[in-house]
Amino acid sequence: MAAAAVCISTSMVSAETIYDCSFNDPGNSSWIPAQVVFVTTPDTSEILVADPIIQYFTKKKTIVGAIKSDSAAKLTVGWTVKARDNAGQLATLVYRVSYFKAKKNAFITMQAQGYTNQTRGDGSCKIKER
Repeated sequence: MAAAAVCISTSMVSAETIYDCSFNDPGNSSWIPAQVVFVTTPDTSEILVADPIIQYFTKKKTIVGAIKSDSAAKLTVGWTVKARDNAGQLATLVYRVSYFKAKKNAFITMQAQGYTNQTRGDGSCKIKER
């Protein structure tokens, strides 16, 4: 799967925070995207999220995710992607990003539904308020 530039068009949103996150994949699993961009909007728990894995499997630029928790110290968001592997087996991939506000660092996890193991990566996010 080739890496793709990730962007989100949010011209219809009045106030937003854009998180542009970069992650490493220490296990070289290909399931941790190098870049994830998500947008939060006041007064809603929904987010727009984009990454190369979403674009590859859904053929969409963005999908809707959710804020799982938000405190003074940490923001956690999540989304799911339906994916088909090379053998044709369908899987639901559950992604979570936790962003630590004071240090501006983040980590991402992916767990396929029905499995106990997780794939993890760490990185950082740049934030833009609009």
